Amino acid sequence: MWVEVEDIEGQKDSAHNWITVTSINQPPVAEFTFTPDKPIIGEKVKFNASVSYDPDGGTIINYRWDFGDGNFEFSNTPYINHIYIIDGPHIVKLNVSDDENTSSEEYTKIVNVVTDWSYAIITDLHIGRGYPEYNREDYYLIERLEKTIDEILSIKDENNIKFVVVLGDLSENGKLEELKKARDILDILNDPNGNGNTDDGLPYFPVIGNHDVLITEGDRINFTTVFNNEFFTKQFEILKIEESQWELDSSEYVNYAFFIGNLNFISLDFVRNNFYGLSPLGRNGKTIARFPFVPRKSISYWLYSRNSGVESIVFPYYYGVLNTIAIISSIFDNLYN
Repeated sequence: MWVEVEDIEGQKDSAHNWITVTSINQPPVAEFTFTPDKPIIGEKVKFNASVSYDPDGGTIINYRWDFGDGNFEFSNTPYINHIYIIDGPHIVKLNVSDDENTSSEEYTKIVNVVTDWSYAIITDLHIGRGYPEYNREDYYLIERLEKTIDEILSIKDENNIKFVVVLGDLSENGKLEELKKARDILDILNDPNGNGNTDDGLPYFPVIGNHDVLITEGDRINFTTVFNNEFFTKQFEILKIEESQWELDSSEYVNYAFFIGNLNFISLDFVRNNFYGLSPLGRNGKTIARFPFVPRKSISYWLYSRNSGVESIVFPYYYGVLNTIAIISSIFDNLYN
């Protein structure tokens, strides 16, 4: 730094000295968001700390999470998931550090794991009934389904709806185009805004009905072509859970199960389109409940192993299979002991 002075007679003098300016490393700032805002037991909570920043332009390299339930995690990315097994408020704390080993102050938010939640049921779509030209915009069954979906989406937040069960019959005759049309409309639940973002959407789970396999005896290839493994993978991703299972076989079963909110939800496929040895159900005695041993062992084991102290909700498409479900429940001990 140079300094020059001059007196009233015009005499000048100057001096200089070196000053070293050292920048002070500013600590980073920790922040995060999370979804869903009202999680339940067994639901995956997604934490996002990408809004954290370093004021002096450094890079955040470490994230230390305290989830408020006795669990801690360290990560080098801002995204992390956590599942709570206890309800109530949990104080979540985040500390971050930058590439100069400076740590932030602690940032906290409360995640309130709630017990009040719900799911919605849509039943008996029968797409294709009454009109062969059911792709018309004024087709009443399509209009009815679209209005139902709009209503569910409009109340999902206030009722904390987590998923939708669509009970058969989805189609009238099990035709491929009928089932595709049903899925096209139901997919609005996944992506209400039509922009590919499912964060504001709901997963849905179809339960096969007798009308959905009316094309050929014992053949459900149309159903599993439309509601395939890719479909179920997507639904469980939207549902944000980890404990789930499904089995699809075009000639045999459409079974799945998942655990959420301290409940098992199980859909067992009891529908067959030809006589199979039990009391006839449905029209003309063609559709009947399956034998008690028909659900595959992995799904049966799911119900058996998860059923100890855990309530289970089983979705059949038709009340007439309840006796068969009771028989299945009574033989689980014999299956696995």
